[in-house]
Amino acid sequence: MNVLDLENERAELALRLDKLIVFLQQKAEQTVDDEQLRLLYQQYAYMQGYMRILNQRIKDLGLE
Repeated sequence: MNVLDLENERAELALRLDKLIVFLQQKAEQTVDDEQLRLLYQQYAYMQGYMRILNQRIKDLGLE
């Protein structure tokens, strides 16, 4: 995997995280049941962890 691949992966993940955050902030218009909402919050936490790992990998390669 090269630098461009990592940066593209990070950008795609950031976009998906942004979309998920917008969805989760619309609590008043909840369109999923409680279990699905719980799973979405868990997904968000895992995606944040994945972002931290990508950032560490990029930093370790001296790219930032």
